[in-house]
Amino acid sequence: MRAVSFMDCSGLSVLVGAYNRACRDDREFFITNAQPAVRRIFGLTGCRDMLADPVRETLKA
Repeated sequence: MRAVSFMDCSGLSVLVGAYNRACRDDREFFITNAQPAVRRIFGLTGCRDMLADPVRETLKA
């Protein structure tokens, strides 16, 4: 995700769909190295906690 500097609702929808499929299959799915603008979209839409890598987020704190 490091190279992605813009994301609209279509991109977010793809990621949420992938997250839902992973959950259905009892797998983990998270985003790493997202640019600040993309992380902001995750936060504004309420997807930040769902898509964030819990290990990396803990290390940032």
